[in-house]
Amino acid sequence: MVLFHIQDSSQLYLVMEYCPGGDLAGLLERRGRPLSEKDAIFYIAEMIEGLKELHGLGFVHRDLKPDNVLLDRYV
Repeated sequence: MVLFHIQDSSQLYLVMEYCPGGDLAGLLERRGRPLSEKDAIFYIAEMIEGLKELHGLGFVHRDLKPDNVLLDRYV
């Protein structure tokens, strides 16, 4: 979630909520093995729901990858 933004003549800076769980790529790296089918279904379903919400607000996410999927600390 973007809390606020700052812009100068050449850059746009987004100040975002801290997500202490890291990202999905980090989770996969820490695990050292692929997700189980049950876990993969969970994460995919969560990403789909998030994208539906973004699209409903008029935003399009064009760079969906594990590095850009943030997790909370309870993962």
